[in-house]
Amino acid sequence: MSIQLVDGTNLQVYVTSADFNSATGFLTHQSYNSLICNGAAIHNSQQAEACKDQWVQLVLPNHMSLSFYLTHYNDQMVGGSFQTTQLFGLSNQVASVQC
Repeated sequence: MSIQLVDGTNLQVYVTSADFNSATGFLTHQSYNSLICNGAAIHNSQQAEACKDQWVQLVLPNHMSLSFYLTHYNDQMVGGSFQTTQLFGLSNQVASVQC
């Protein structure tokens, strides 16, 4: 799924499940600027391993920061969950969605 925000930010998202509490899936590395764990940026799988199964900060290209529960990291994608309440706050920023 491709999500474009009103400021032109494009997110490539692969949703695996969603309910009233969370949305789970994968984002391509090109969809975000940085992934921050304990104050340090994650740049590779080895760094990500120490941060798996905990909340990290995912910073989008537009510098918006979201809490993200990290469960997976490889050379192409990052996997995990967002709290639904956090995503509802972004709904007014969405320009288009393509499946």
